[in-house]
Amino acid sequence: MKKGARIKRIFLIAVLLAALLAAIVLMFGGEGFRWFGEKSVDVGEKVKEHSEELGEKADELKEDMEKKAGELKEDAVKKAEDVKEDIGEKAGEVKEDVKKKVKGNE
Repeated sequence: MKKGARIKRIFLIAVLLAALLAAIVLMFGGEGFRWFGEKSVDVGEKVKEHSEELGEKADELKEDMEKKAGELKEDAVKKAEDVKEDIGEKAGEVKEDVKKKVKGNE
């Protein structure tokens, strides 16, 4: 089949579908299309409402996670400082013990 014949066939199908749609609208009126349009708008509004709710909850979760992360960081820094102090104390004790032993061996 030639390319020009395909284009003609597609064009004829589109024209026939448009004529069929026009006939349906004239026979039954536009009430069905209007109803479908109203329902589509209702669905769109509900989707928008739920999207906003989800966005707010996501923001709350993000803030809560950032707060918890800050608290964990503070706790970790405090624990690290405590460990550093303990190590310093233990190192001082070991140093004193070594000095005593060295003096005892002289």
